[in-house]
Amino acid sequence: MARKLLGTLCLWVGSSLIAKLILGGAKNLLDGKDILGNAKIQKEKTYEDWHGNVVLGKEDYKVV
Repeated sequence: MARKLLGTLCLWVGSSLIAKLILGGAKNLLDGKDILGNAKIQKEKTYEDWHGNVVLGKEDYKVV
């Protein structure tokens, strides 16, 4: 009896944990983040101005 109850409890906890992880990942994707919740960085392209100087994009120097 106790073994069956323990098995049912483990199954219930495991399935609820998996469902919570899936729903959390879906919410992060809807918020514009990746599945783990990290914000995506929009990089601007590096270009060269008319003097020949290389101009970095906004996020090229940012450490995340």
